[in-house]
Amino acid sequence: MSSAPAGAIDKPVHSSAKPVLPEHLSQPDPESPAGRIYLAARSCFARQGFKGATTRGIAEAAGVNQALVHYYFGSKAALYRRVLGVEIRQILLYQTEGRLGAMPLNELLVGFPGRLVGWFRQHPEVASLLRSEIGAGGRGLQEIILELGVHGPLGIRRQANAMQRAHTPAGALDLPVDHVLACILSLSYGMILIAPLLETVIRLDLTRDNQWKGLQASLEQLLLHGLSPKESA
Repeated sequence: MSSAPAGAIDKPVHSSAKPVLPEHLSQPDPESPAGRIYLAARSCFARQGFKGATTRGIAEAAGVNQALVHYYFGSKAALYRRVLGVEIRQILLYQTEGRLGAMPLNELLVGFPGRLVGWFRQHPEVASLLRSEIGAGGRGLQEIILELGVHGPLGIRRQANAMQRAHTPAGALDLPVDHVLACILSLSYGMILIAPLLETVIRLDLTRDNQWKGLQASLEQLLLHGLSPKESA
């Protein structure tokens, strides 16, 4: 097998040289027994966390024999990693597909928190799942991010840094990409984690469309001001 050419890892997401996503990190057909188990597991993990969910409960929710859970996914831990991996991938595809490499980096980053919170508003079960995982220490999330490699957040980080290093107008950003990503991820996921507190302290209910749209507009204005390249004096 021939090795990849130098610099291939820095190609944008629309490059034809995409690595293939391993099957064990993909979402099974929702109409199949494995797919029904997956959806039931996502729901159980979101409600009960990893420790509280059981393969018996997942099997009952999916309407299948418990032995099928182990047949398709091996163990509860492997099934949990599968769920985390698939959901992280779905979020990233929603964030970047058709955008990364096709629009200026600062514009991509400006819209990141709004798109992320918007996704969680449409998929509250996934928000609960990640809130539970992060609240438990986030070890499973760390492991699956490493396992996803270029198919996950590490690949996005690599491509964003490559865009900035290329010194093209699309990659123009005055601040280090890693620092910007750290702030944006903290802001985005922090809002999901403390959503109940936001409603209590400042009466901000992210489930209400008018309140969410107002916050989204303010977020984008704030980030656009901070991330727009500054002209030299």
